[in-house]
Amino acid sequence: MVNSLANDIHPVLRANLAAFELNVKADRTQAHLLQCDYQLGGIPLDQWISRPVELTWRSTLPCAECGSTVPRPAGKDYCFACHSRLARCDLCVLSPDRCHFHEGTCREPEWGAEFCMQPHKVYLSWTSGPKVGITRADRLWRRWADQGAVCAIELAQVPTRRAAGVVEAALKHFVADRTDWRRLVTQPRQVEEVRPSMLALAQRLRSQCDELGSLSTDHLHTRLDLSERAAMSWVDHFELRTLVYPGQSRTVAKRLQCQSENALVQGRLIGAVGHFLLLDTGVVDVWSHASEQVEVTALDVDTNQTQDSHQGSLF
Repeated sequence: MVNSLANDIHPVLRANLAAFELNVKADRTQAHLLQCDYQLGGIPLDQWISRPVELTWRSTLPCAECGSTVPRPAGKDYCFACHSRLARCDLCVLSPDRCHFHEGTCREPEWGAEFCMQPHKVYLSWTSGPKVGITRADRLWRRWADQGAVCAIELAQVPTRRAAGVVEAALKHFVADRTDWRRLVTQPRQVEEVRPSMLALAQRLRSQCDELGSLSTDHLHTRLDLSERAAMSWVDHFELRTLVYPGQSRTVAKRLQCQSENALVQGRLIGAVGHFLLLDTGVVDVWSHASEQVEVTALDVDTNQTQDSHQGSLF
């Protein structure tokens, strides 16, 4: 077992990792800026940053559907049994162009109507590089922040998640639809350097999709139907928005896991980006700990002697 610092250092802040919250709002003075405000246990992340922290595994959280505590896929909210029967865990959630709600075969039609048969946005963002993505129309900014985007552009709106998936599948022939987390947490973010290329790419993607009805995905050969094409609307004027995150934006590309009994992660919290907490020792993927109860403690050194004695373990 790794020795905890709590024996010699007084904890000043304590929270559960599940109480990790992110809110996005427009800057009051510069409308193109989006401020990403994080909280941990209801406490602004700014109060945690620069402090030594430790993350301690406590238990496995119950399944969000049936409440059981049996083992389940790492980072998932549901046990294996529920994961295998719930539509919200189907492949079409990850590949929306495979949605079959319109065929009447969705296993959770009420959930599908609420989650999938709603207006969605198609966007272009810069995370580890340019990427195309989709999200529900009412959570566009949040999705950008969740993925750690440096900047992003809204491209179009479509009537359903399936339609958004078809558009995304067509666009990913020209631009990536994945983020490399290692580059995300290690590369510098210079928005001004990518602004011209992002705006030019947005225009190019629109021109490539002017005939979207004739484009098909590789695996389904599916197209937008007439009603979906009629309801699809491109943004008249592309606007690049910049996202601002707290603290430092770079650290070492090392995943820090706290997903088993006696697991303990230590380091100094230096910032956050997307769903990652950045420590000087690596990154903690909050989403991957969705099935675990992990306690986060911010520590305050009691004396200079204590600080010196733990210098090696912290850094």
